[in-house]
Amino acid sequence: MKSKVSIIMPIFNAEKYLKRSIESVLNQRNIAYELILINDGSTDCSKSICSEYSRKYESIIYLEKQNTGVSDTRNKGIEQASGEYLYFLDADDFIDPNYLSDLLQGSEKYDLIIGNYMVAYDSKKQVLYENQTIDISFDELREKILDGDNSISGFLNNKLFKKKYISNNIFFNTNIHISEDTLFILEYLERINSFRIVNTDSYQVYCINDSSATMGDLTDRSLSSLYANKELLKLSKTKKEEKIIYCRIAKASIQLLNKAIKADNKNIINISCESLNRVDFKNLSLKYMKSHYFLALLFIKLQKDMYIYIYKQMKLRDKNL
Repeated sequence: MKSKVSIIMPIFNAEKYLKRSIESVLNQRNIAYELILINDGSTDCSKSICSEYSRKYESIIYLEKQNTGVSDTRNKGIEQASGEYLYFLDADDFIDPNYLSDLLQGSEKYDLIIGNYMVAYDSKKQVLYENQTIDISFDELREKILDGDNSISGFLNNKLFKKKYISNNIFFNTNIHISEDTLFILEYLERINSFRIVNTDSYQVYCINDSSATMGDLTDRSLSSLYANKELLKLSKTKKEEKIIYCRIAKASIQLLNKAIKADNKNIINISCESLNRVDFKNLSLKYMKSHYFLALLFIKLQKDMYIYIYKQMKLRDKNL
């Protein structure tokens, strides 16, 4: 049977959660699918787990590659996929048994389908995002995806994409490692004609742990958050979208600065501060950026060295507690 949905799962050192994620796919009901596991140069037991499942189930395709990052890994999955729809699932996330069939029920004429999701933290805290607003325009959809802090989100995890609009047209930017999904979705919206937002009893669980790209320590790839938002700015169509993206730039720069202070990386401290110096308050809005970011930005602009000193002392105190 031809697969209706190709589920693309990039994997890097995911042995702790991988079986749970794969099993959640195998438990999908009433849908023809293929699961494409792409091992991005893992050094843990991920390879043996993938090999075991691929030998056991015909619906699983297993690929191995050198470590090049999640964007390139997803691109490899797109090349391999044969389904009408694409679904991207991270190796530490999982889905309800009816999730994919619920998304597709009555939705097959649509080019993008958006469902519910839950965010689960290592701390055991869980936040469910349900789609209460279903009838919105393309412009409103773009704004919600850019804003991100809502049931639509700028993540891939609660969306089904039609492959015909992606093949040979859209790829994940391999130079971007944070917010690459939002950029991909915005480019996808440029090519489609319809979308549907559904509210069902099933949902995808997006797990945030210490190894998540946006939660971890400073790495060589951390700067890509600034680059991603600059690319998003090029795709903006309205003043409102620009305002949302400038808020994203301010937040990303502050988060990057805090990580750089913690790591005592003077080069990235300077890059972050330069980015923040270019932010104009008139381009920002409390609707899209929480007040503590505004206060941090004001403090940095007025007393950069004092901000760096205080933040460093706070982190030293937390470390010694």
